[in-house]
Amino acid sequence: MSSRRSGWKLRRLFASKNKPNKEHEDFPSGFEQWYPEGTETPQPHDADIIFAHGLTGNRNTTFTHRLEDVPWPKTVLPLSIPSARLLTFGYDAHPGRAGHRTSHNKLRDHAQNFVHELSTRRRDSSTLTKPIIFVGHSMGGLLIKAALTFASDAGRSSSEYAIVSSTIGIIFMGTPHGGSWHADWSSIPVHVFRPFKDINMSLIQVLQSNDEYLKHLQESFRMLRDCLRNEGQKIDVWSIYEELPLSIPIVNTSTMIVTPESARLLEGHDISIHKDHVEMVRFRGQVE
Repeated sequence: MSSRRSGWKLRRLFASKNKPNKEHEDFPSGFEQWYPEGTETPQPHDADIIFAHGLTGNRNTTFTHRLEDVPWPKTVLPLSIPSARLLTFGYDAHPGRAGHRTSHNKLRDHAQNFVHELSTRRRDSSTLTKPIIFVGHSMGGLLIKAALTFASDAGRSSSEYAIVSSTIGIIFMGTPHGGSWHADWSSIPVHVFRPFKDINMSLIQVLQSNDEYLKHLQESFRMLRDCLRNEGQKIDVWSIYEELPLSIPIVNTSTMIVTPESARLLEGHDISIHKDHVEMVRFRGQVE
C-alpha cells in the first residue's frame, strides 16, 4: 500500500465520527455545563453526573444521536434526575488531524487538567461534598480512572481528594481496560504519517494490551477501590460493552473496537448493548 493511499486512510480514521461543525473545528476543551444550562447553577443540586468522551471524540457530539442536534443526556436526564447537575469534559483526544498541529498531552496530563478544573469548579460553587457519578466512553473511562488515582494522591482535606471521596458510581462504556483494536495503529510505519503535521503516539500506545501505563492504571485503580472499600466507601461500577462490530468501509473491515474481555472489570456489573462502539453512547431522546 502506497504512503499516499495509507495517509488518506489514516486521515479518515483519525477524522471524528461526529457531525462536522464549528465546535469540532475549534475543538472545545474543558468542562461545559449541560444542565442547568449556563455556567452558573441557579438552583441547589444533589449530585454531579459527569461525562467524558474517548479517542477522537467531542464533549457534545460524541453523545448526540445522528438524527438529533442536542446531546441526549441534556434532554433526557433532567426529566428523570432533575436534581443533578450535568457536566461534560472535552480534551484533545486526536492522535493527529491533517492540517492541524497536535497536542502532545498524554492521558495522565489530560487527567490532571480534569482534576484541577473539576475541583476548582466544585470549590467555587460550594459543592465539594456533592456525590459524583462518572460516565466515560472508550478512552474517557481510562481518563476517569487516571483522574481518580491522581486525585487520591492529594491531601485528604484538599478539593482534589474531595472528588475521590464524593464518587459513588462510574459507568464505563466501551472502555478498553485491557487494550483495544486501536493499538494496531501503532505498528503502522512512520512514513505513513507524513500527511499529518504532528502525531501524538502516546494516545495510541496507551491502548496496547502490553502498555506499562495501562497496566499500572488498572492496578492503581484496583488498589484505590480496595482502600476506599476498607474505609467504608463503596463505588458502584458498571461496565457496558458493545455487541456489534464497527464497520470501517475505507479499510474494508468490520471489527469489535473493544472486546467484552477488555471492557469488563473483575468487579462490578457487566451489561452489553446492541450497538457498535460509536453508537453505544448515542440515544434518540426518550425513544430509546
